[in-house]
Amino acid sequence: MLYTVGYRVDEVSAHTTLDAEDALEAAKAVKADHPNASITYSRAANQEERTGDAE
Repeated sequence: MLYTVGYRVDEVSAHTTLDAEDALEAAKAVKADHPNASITYSRAANQEERTGDAE
């Protein structure tokens, strides 16, 4: 399932969407990639990640 994780690193907010078993696992994966990050939220993604806009 896809989860969106929001985080802050050095006063800059960012988010990422990744595939994980649950929201905690997703947050841990982001924390492993960005050890200095503060996780602000971790939730199920509303939709599949978009790869581009269809015209």
